[in-house]
Amino acid sequence: HNNTSPTSSFVCVGAHHWIYAMRTKPIYTASLIFALGTHAFTAPHSEGVLRDISLDAISSPNNEPISRRNALLASSSAAAAMIGVSSLPKPANAASPANVVEWPSLEYLEPIYEFKLSVDALQRGSKDKTKWSFLKKRLDKFFSGGLLSEKYYYSGLGFQYMARIRYSDNELKAFINIDQNERYEAMEATMESLKSLRNNFAKELPDKITADADAAKASISKWFDLIPASDLAAVEKLFLAVRTADKDRNGRLSDDELATLSETDRTYWKKRVDLVGE
Repeated sequence: HNNTSPTSSFVCVGAHHWIYAMRTKPIYTASLIFALGTHAFTAPHSEGVLRDISLDAISSPNNEPISRRNALLASSSAAAAMIGVSSLPKPANAASPANVVEWPSLEYLEPIYEFKLSVDALQRGSKDKTKWSFLKKRLDKFFSGGLLSEKYYYSGLGFQYMARIRYSDNELKAFINIDQNERYEAMEATMESLKSLRNNFAKELPDKITADADAAKASISKWFDLIPASDLAAVEKLFLAVRTADKDRNGRLSDDELATLSETDRTYWKKRVDLVGE
């Protein structure tokens, strides 16, 4: 029971069946975790830690992913059907203006956290003009494919996370709608900034490139501002543990590597792999 409007509930159920059907036909999804292969720059995401941009290790000359993910796609534009309420005050130090009684499990958050690392890395990489051509190609790939694009893949993950937030049965619908719309709009703003960035890479407009890259980072950060701090700390811990366990840096955990994780991390990671693949 997610306390969503009837329209939202219908959209969620329809998207669920579409996702299930698409999962029977695996496709390559080269997550915009800008899998730069030998061109990869690294992105600090925690104290003293450097990370290759992708867990979908890219090793071929053509930057084709060696791992295959099941399609997890949802048309996030359907979320626009939710009723919008312009603004009401958010309680201080709260991740949501509404009363949330249960947050989605970490396996739903982790792939979005990887996406955030990608956007952060892109923002840093955009400062180097020599990377513009390559980054544009990655963004071209990110937006290609229509409803099967990586753009919709990640928008769908965000929408799925939002749909799994459980609100108090007594919460006002207005506050629930505000919370849902704020999350949806933050993800959509990220995508719009990335789309504009792709266009400005082609035009080689430094000021606009900087503005778009900064805006994309700010928007995805806003999305994560709406996540409890304890969940953000937990997903970073999970990510670091998996990254440390992946000794051969191939983006997959062997049985021996998986065994080095704590029981909790191992459980979450298995669920994450079942959800979106490695």
